[in-house]
Amino acid sequence: AQARTQSSIALSDDGVNWVLCNASPDIRAQLQGFAPMQPGRALRDTGISAIVLMDSQIDHTTGLLSLREGCPHQVWCTDMVHEDLSTGFPLFE
Repeated sequence: AQARTQSSIALSDDGVNWVLCNASPDIRAQLQGFAPMQPGRALRDTGISAIVLMDSQIDHTTGLLSLREGCPHQVWCTDMVHEDLSTGFPLFE
């Protein structure tokens, strides 16, 4: 059986700049398995230009810990999600 990963969705209208919906704990493996997300413009570069968080569930946000090692990302979320990630699980601190 093939290993399954947590879900994240990447959208692009040009195949170069991507918007990531949720950042699962498996995001690193998912990025490595999808060549368009590895443009190689800089060290640890991805094609991700923005991240949209649908909620603050741990399965949808812990990938931010891996992504923050690379280039800075614009993160979009509701005020409630931002509050959750800034207090109880301080990813935005």
